[in-house]
Amino acid sequence: MSQHRDPEFLEADLATYLTRLLERCRISRPDVQVCQISQAEENGAGYDACITSICPFFVQLKRSYFYTPSSASTILTERTKLKLPTDQGVYFFKLHRTSKHAKELQHNALHRLAQSEAAAYLAPLFFRRQALENIPNDYALWAWSYGPVSITDSLSTIDISRVRLFHRLITIPPHKPVTNANHKYSYTSPGDVCFHSDPEPLQDPRIMTLTELLQRLGTEGPQERGSRMRSPQQAAEEVVPRLPEVLGLAKQSRALREVVSRGFEQVLGPDYKIPSNPTLALINMHLGPIPSLRIFGNILEYEWGIRQYAVVKRAP
Repeated sequence: MSQHRDPEFLEADLATYLTRLLERCRISRPDVQVCQISQAEENGAGYDACITSICPFFVQLKRSYFYTPSSASTILTERTKLKLPTDQGVYFFKLHRTSKHAKELQHNALHRLAQSEAAAYLAPLFFRRQALENIPNDYALWAWSYGPVSITDSLSTIDISRVRLFHRLITIPPHKPVTNANHKYSYTSPGDVCFHSDPEPLQDPRIMTLTELLQRLGTEGPQERGSRMRSPQQAAEEVVPRLPEVLGLAKQSRALREVVSRGFEQVLGPDYKIPSNPTLALINMHLGPIPSLRIFGNILEYEWGIRQYAVVKRAP
């Protein structure tokens, strides 16, 4: 039997389940929930009218590969030398490609973003498709039938601590820049993460399960920058101006203007009149904080597949 196991599902499969669950979750109280702010709000009142505080966070989804304990892989050999566990097998993922336009490594973009915001790789502690297919039990809606009529309680929400999937997803912020993508992260739990090819164990306190991360992000009050609830205006002022740096493009470059123009069109539609200098308009948030954050997230997803979600507190 092979000592190497490939993941039996795609990143898109994981994203589908994850997004469904996140958009139905609450964090310890009914007025604090998780949403995907890169999508238009169905409520005609719009985001600004219903969100009173917000904490954006950014994840790059990964699929986990797996080595059995008997594998002769270099990853297991290096972990053994560092006295990291391998007796139950080891999960790992590889770094990813450059962007579509900026020609920048995804890892370095995520690393720059993680210096001031909650941004991390998000990988499962499982590789079999069956583990993913068991997830619907976590978000099945309560429904009642009476004769030919079915009534579904679509308002029902799930406390994040009850979602099995969130306990089986590990978040790993990029710990340093790299010059190429020929590297891997290996792990057996949040406490046993290693970076390869020059192997080094990681003790970053931000390495945790998704459950722990969401509970942390839902905190209001003093906390490190980028990991706390704040007004939409303050969140956008701290996040959006970092776009040129995250993309690795000069503020006045033509490439940056083209990337931002595409973001305007994708979020606001082809009929929207794009400003003559869309980069400046976005950074100055002429559209307001939430639309600016939506464009920021749209650009990251288009360039690298980095997804933007947010913990939000809505007005009663």
